[in-house]
Amino acid sequence: MSRGTAVTVRTPHADSTIIHYVTKLIRPGDFLVVERCGDTRHACFGGAVGHAMKIAGLKGAAIDGPATDLGELRRIGLPVWCRGPSSITTKLMGLDGAINVPVTVGGQVIRPGDAILADESGVVALDPAAAAAIALEAIADQEDEQLLLDRLRNGEHLPDITGATEMVERMLSGV
Repeated sequence: MSRGTAVTVRTPHADSTIIHYVTKLIRPGDFLVVERCGDTRHACFGGAVGHAMKIAGLKGAAIDGPATDLGELRRIGLPVWCRGPSSITTKLMGLDGAINVPVTVGGQVIRPGDAILADESGVVALDPAAAAAIALEAIADQEDEQLLLDRLRNGEHLPDITGATEMVERMLSGV
């Protein structure tokens, strides 16, 4: 699991100047979130950028586009969620970009300062004021799932526990 405070970047087309610049703004505990404005070809994040941000204390990155040097990023222990690999990288052009503005990644709006939680299932952004309550609810859900798994191990069937058996049998009987 990775968690941190959202630092947001919007960088269109093949320009990575703003990504290089933001490496000096990263603080320990930050989580980078990058909107690529629809560019699914150019990797704006890779080994050198990853090293710079890891050294600064970055906890992870979510990129709405590809990344490169994924093996190197794994080796340095920097988790990166992206749309896949690309060997075609961005260049320093100095054309456009924005830092700490609302961005859209994966169809979700992320604001600077949002609480980010990420694991192998994906990335979620939470309003910092609501994060503690949502985390407690998620922990309760995990505990409930453990109880469900205990019931399965004790011989109960999943659809009997969840109510699916009753729903299907009612549908089949036409009631």
